[in-house]
Amino acid sequence: MTIGFICVLIASFLPIIWIAYAKLTVPGGFKPKYNRNPREILEATKGKTKRAKWAHDNSFEAFAPFAAAVIIAHYLKVDQTIIDTSAVVFIISRIIYGLCYIYNKSLMRSIVWGVGFLAVLNLYYQAC
Repeated sequence: MTIGFICVLIASFLPIIWIAYAKLTVPGGFKPKYNRNPREILEATKGKTKRAKWAHDNSFEAFAPFAAAVIIAHYLKVDQTIIDTSAVVFIISRIIYGLCYIYNKSLMRSIVWGVGFLAVLNLYYQAC
């Protein structure tokens, strides 16, 4: 398995990390009964908990274009170093992005979102 494909696997788990953080920081604790309607409970929260939920949601939005870009780049035989480097940059940016979201660093969050976006665009560009 290539580094690029490993990064796709890591990206698929990032939403789980952010939602786990959100559930761990629910005031009073995330009780088993909350699993009946977790979205409602988490949307009613504030601060870091709510922002972790938003990081979770955004991780799903970013996953498909990234995964497709890595697969297309592999299929079209883009240089493996370029694929791996772009994929690692994307993962690092998405981890920083989630932390910036949780800690309410909006400008930095936008910057690292842009870095991740450019990494994905680079994969598509290289595949042309």
